[in-house]
Amino acid sequence: MNNLPLAYRIMQQGITVIEASAGTGKTFTLIRLIARHILWYNKKIEQILAVTFTEAATAELRIRLRDFLHNVEKFYHHPTDDKDIEFLFTEAPPEISETELYLRLTAAIGNFDKASIFTIHGFCQRTLNEQPLLTGQSIPGPTFLENQKILIEQICFEFWRRIGQESDRAEALQNTWSSPEQMLYMANEL
Repeated sequence: MNNLPLAYRIMQQGITVIEASAGTGKTFTLIRLIARHILWYNKKIEQILAVTFTEAATAELRIRLRDFLHNVEKFYHHPTDDKDIEFLFTEAPPEISETELYLRLTAAIGNFDKASIFTIHGFCQRTLNEQPLLTGQSIPGPTFLENQKILIEQICFEFWRRIGQESDRAEALQNTWSSPEQMLYMANEL
């Protein structure tokens, strides 16, 4: 086990802080920790918080995490000799089937836009905005929509995405509207 990369030796409980010099593999390690939480411990991607110092590091982490999850999905369908990704499947807790690992993976990819990857100041600003009463902030006043088209579009695509993930309801959704665009078209006709 000692020849395993650090990303696979770190315990998965509590808070993990990764601090090291530039170019030492912090992002690499963090991505694999997040993947282990998702695949092995059934954490939803929106339940994991990753905080970095700079906007550039945040953007890089977001891009590399998305790419890694897609590479894991490709590996599931077409295994290669990538020992890094293979480890996520072969060393997963034995009670988790490969099918379950794949379902967790596809859910993370489908919900990637909800990933909580922030700079320190970005996370603090989000907390202040989402918890105004707890943080002593004033509650923002209501905003009025001049054009509800964007809101309707967001609702249609979010509805399609959420319901489409539920296998028992996905077929009914497909039979009612062939696509989110058709659903949006019908909603705009009302």
